Amino acid sequence: MKKILFSVFCMIFGISICGCSEDETPGFGSIYGIVTDAETSQPVYGASVILSPGNLSTLTGQDGHYEFVDLEPGQYKVQVQANGYQQNVRQIQVNAGGSATGDMTLDPVSELSNLTLSSNTLDFDTGYNELTLTLTNTGNAGNLSWNVSGLNVAWLTIQPAQGEIAMGKSAEIKVLIDRSQITASQSTSFIINAAGGSQSVRVLVSTQGESGGNEGGDEGETGGGDYSSAEVMSCDSRIEAAIVSCERSGSAVVFTYTLKNTGLGLVNDFRIYHPEALGTNIIDGSTSLFYDAEGNEYSDCIMTFRDESESAYNITASFPENIACKGTVTIKNVPADVDEINVALSVLAYPNSEYNLAGTMITFEKVPVY
Repeated sequence: MKKILFSVFCMIFGISICGCSEDETPGFGSIYGIVTDAETSQPVYGASVILSPGNLSTLTGQDGHYEFVDLEPGQYKVQVQANGYQQNVRQIQVNAGGSATGDMTLDPVSELSNLTLSSNTLDFDTGYNELTLTLTNTGNAGNLSWNVSGLNVAWLTIQPAQGEIAMGKSAEIKVLIDRSQITASQSTSFIINAAGGSQSVRVLVSTQGESGGNEGGDEGETGGGDYSSAEVMSCDSRIEAAIVSCERSGSAVVFTYTLKNTGLGLVNDFRIYHPEALGTNIIDGSTSLFYDAEGNEYSDCIMTFRDESESAYNITASFPENIACKGTVTIKNVPADVDEINVALSVLAYPNSEYNLAGTMITFEKVPVY
């Protein structure tokens, strides 16, 4: 009897050893990391993390966490950027069966004094290879020296990259891209430094068929469902709103829409506010609202617009003219019996005194959930 038990034990042990060995040496690896503020050590929510080769991208969660799984062994570049921070890049080695640590810190961008930029976002869309950024010396203490830093992509060039501006005067710099080195939509940034301060300038580039996070998304395009019964109302006649899809994904509902700027001109600072946005961040105090036919409200959600996610509970993105720009709202913990959802987006074209939107809410009511 003892020999039988011993034999069974050996068989079980052998199987477990084989199983462990197999689990520990798969052909793929992964990268797990947390993105934090370099000064406060607090997690950075909604930071964009780009992995290459592969051109994979993801966003950090509320705890600053991100991950890439099922990666071929090899050397990878991880690029992290977020509004209000300088971009950070590092190389990470991924081994078969291993989990590489990709923790990153981001340095906050200190505010510029005495130097004003014409824009903090340059959107090349699909048709531009050169854009102009204007720097103005608004100080009262003579000439102001400035320089560009943070350039880390081969397809972006700044001319000139440094200079001096007399008091009350302006200077123009050319920002050029080489599309021959770009095969997919790109996002990067560079830093303008002057008088002990700095400011990040965001650069967005789309390729043909990909326009600002709206890949193939033309006006009026919808998903597989019928949304003709839904009611759509824009806050302003110069912004056209349309439903793309509204689909259930597990316990969440993913609502996808497009907004088209038909007469505002290029808006460098277009904002969409989260349901839990702080009142101090909002000019008129309104926030977005998501609710069902029974009046139940949902504030646990993730929002994007033109591939930008919310930071400090609001999205800030450029909004070019005559392009149907895609946005999403992932509403969490929606009961299975909810078959319609209402979405009210609180928006602002900043500065409000320049664009003067007729209202602040874009509403999608009685939207079927598929």
